[in-house]
Amino acid sequence: GCKKKAYDASCKRLLADRSVLARILKGSLQEYLDFDAGVIAESCIERETQIGTVPVLPDSGRADLNGNFGTSRSPEERRQNDGAQPEDRPRSVRGISNEDVSRTEGSIFYDIRFLASVPEENRTKRLMIDVEAQNKFYPGYPLIMRAMYYSSRMISSQYGMEFEKSHYEKIRKVCSVWVCLHPPKYRENTITRYQMQEEHVYGTVTEYRQHYDLMTVVMICLGGTEKRGEDRDGEKRNGAEEIVILPGPAEAADNPQAALLRLLNVLFSAVLTPEEKSRILEEEFQIPQREKMEQEMRRMGNLGQEIEDRALARGMELGRQEGIDIGEERKSVDIARNLIMADMDESDIAEWTGLSPERIRKLKK
Repeated sequence: GCKKKAYDASCKRLLADRSVLARILKGSLQEYLDFDAGVIAESCIERETQIGTVPVLPDSGRADLNGNFGTSRSPEERRQNDGAQPEDRPRSVRGISNEDVSRTEGSIFYDIRFLASVPEENRTKRLMIDVEAQNKFYPGYPLIMRAMYYSSRMISSQYGMEFEKSHYEKIRKVCSVWVCLHPPKYRENTITRYQMQEEHVYGTVTEYRQHYDLMTVVMICLGGTEKRGEDRDGEKRNGAEEIVILPGPAEAADNPQAALLRLLNVLFSAVLTPEEKSRILEEEFQIPQREKMEQEMRRMGNLGQEIEDRALARGMELGRQEGIDIGEERKSVDIARNLIMADMDESDIAEWTGLSPERIRKLKK
């Protein structure tokens, strides 16, 4: 209900923090592996940060990046925007229009969609990125297929926005990154990337990679985050239990992918307090303590606890009711057996006990 929606909204706001997004890009996309997270946060994530509710209609004409029809940003507007100073950039990246509406394909809503650039030797590579927070890993279909569909829609939505007519060379690469909060055990603490590859079926010919490398999907699966009874060196600490977030800090210091998993496991831990989370983020990831972020972590923790308490109470009530139902049925069966032994009519037994005639006949056998 409303609590669940509020919890999801808190998750998205935490992921939309510029420092968090920078580490997601560094740890999941090959383009940013060699960049410092601070550089990514301040120089690579573009400044267009307003979440829009205006739909993008890929099959009905031109739209700019905020979903406004009839005009697209001019080259001069792009230069002015891309040249904005780091201090002018908001801390929370809220993305370009997060609704993609097609009259022929229906509507989809992205959690966080934004633009990013990758400085290269002779050019600047531009990306369109979608970050999704996903609670259910098995929502009734393979999650990877939904991610592929989202990526495909991000490519098709660029017509009239990034390119017109036959100028397909202007298509931006799209990346859909899925943060799975509750994956199955065998997928915990894994990062898997899916992308297009060139395959020589017969003969050998090489195409420029940037001509076909237009779509990447990344699945980041959290979990296995709390381990008790050991300190950071793996030794017992005076009999006291301490929460250990996996991967450990030593591995995270040397491996961007391990660092990303550790960061997200800390951020979404159900055991750590907001103060503990803020301390780890500052000490290990150089993300300064910010009151707004700590408030969001506290809000998310409170909502998560409320949802868990409600689920537990609901489960206990269902179990209690099931026990009552089972008890009443057994009582009815015992009464029916006694009435059968007294040669009472089947219809009268059914009326007295509430059992069906079929059930009574089975008891007679």
